[in-house]
Amino acid sequence: MKITASNIGKRYNRDWIFKNVSVSVENCSTLAITGANGSGKSTLLQVLSSLTVPTVGTVSFFSGTDKIEDSDLYKRISYVSPYQEIIEEMTLAEMLQFHQSFKQLSIKDSAAFAAYCGISKGQNKEIRNFSSGMKQRVKLGLALLSDTPLLFLDEPTSNLDEQGSKWYVNEVTKLLGKKTIIIASNIPEEYAFAQKVLKISDYIL
Repeated sequence: MKITASNIGKRYNRDWIFKNVSVSVENCSTLAITGANGSGKSTLLQVLSSLTVPTVGTVSFFSGTDKIEDSDLYKRISYVSPYQEIIEEMTLAEMLQFHQSFKQLSIKDSAAFAAYCGISKGQNKEIRNFSSGMKQRVKLGLALLSDTPLLFLDEPTSNLDEQGSKWYVNEVTKLLGKKTIIIASNIPEEYAFAQKVLKISDYIL
């Protein structure tokens, strides 16, 4: 899927976070949004993913030449953020079953999913008993394995150790050319594969 943003800006109260951003992300290409902590990367990612409405400008989504309506977008988007909540009262198996009620996964079995994420020891635990790194692996696994053409990653290696970070890079690299991927990060290793880089500082007033 293709994303086209035209002169978008986001303001909170009287303060502009960014303004005059125009960018096109072609189908199955990659974009990295970079900048210092607190510079507005995550806000721009939220706007580009339609989770937040821009104060000015427009964001449009296309499948081929067909424009995708807002009501249909949630089926096509996977999103990972350090602040994203998951239902911690569920076990991993219950989480997978719930997730597949609205998005299909390429790995459906909980044991196989746990092995994929590298959290096999936590397969039968409630998610609230997972470490922060295990929770991040679950969130990434759900996004990476979902049958969606759009993938949005906000600081994807947050809470991951070195091994977990290498796992993320290895798995997301397998999706290059298969999904449209946008990453918000100030860690070069997280987005080294990106075809295009947008520096948020260029759009801060």
